[in-house]
This record gives sequence, C-alpha cells and structure tokens, in this order.
Amino acid sequence: MYKVVILNAEPRTQTVHMFDKEPTFKELYPLLNCDTIEILQGVENGKTIDMYCDEESKLKEPIKYNEIATDLWYEWQEKTGHMCIPGDFIAGNVAIVYDESKSCVADTKQFGLRIVFVSLLMHRLYKDLHLHRSSLLEQ
Repeated sequence: MYKVVILNAEPRTQTVHMFDKEPTFKELYPLLNCDTIEILQGVENGKTIDMYCDEESKLKEPIKYNEIATDLWYEWQEKTGHMCIPGDFIAGNVAIVYDESKSCVADTKQFGLRIVFVSLLMHRLYKDLHLHRSSLLEQ
C-alpha cells in the first residue's frame, strides 16, 4: 500500500491519496496538475525523501510558492552540502510517496506546523522575484 501526500501550494493544505501499488508518473500528473515531473530531494524527520514536483511550475501564472516543500528542500541542501541559486524555491503542488509496507509513516499533520513558521525572508525574496519577472514580461 502506498500513501501519496500532496503538499498543495495554495491554499496551503495537504491531501492524501492511497494506491495499492506504487503510483506511476501517469497517475501523479493529475494530482499535481502537470505534464512533466521533476524529482527533488527533501529531508523529513532526518531522512532523505523524494519530492515529485511540476517541472514547469515557475512558468505558470500565477507562480504558487510552496513553502513546505521549499523548507524540506532547504533542509536537504543543508544536510548534504548542496546549494541552489540564492532565493530559489519550489513552486506548485508537490507529491511525496510513502511505501507503507516498508516503514512507519510520519503523521502528515507535522507539515501543518511548518505553515505556522513563515519565513519572512523567503516571502520577501519570492515577492521580489515575482515583481522582477512581471516587469520583464511587461517589457
């Protein structure tokens, strides 16, 4: 049995979908509202996880900043020594797939706590990037 947790960017909610077998990209596309998937890593409870993201999310208006997925991604970068472009973030809905037969699955309510701790810096950077992108599109 597989549990797929969708971290919705806006509104900041989570939805859970259950699958009898490991879901394919074809099954994830409609859950993420996308046609192409990019796999990024995050850290949850000290363990590296795969996050399935809409590869074209930053090309879709309006850009929807996914705070929870971005926080998980930043944790992975810190843990592994990887770096991203300063101010980069994950946009759009993100899927995390858990194989319930292999290990104890973390309660998805833990993600709700991350919503409470809003990073003002990330929001400021997001707004600046969005304003800059909008001004470029107007030219």
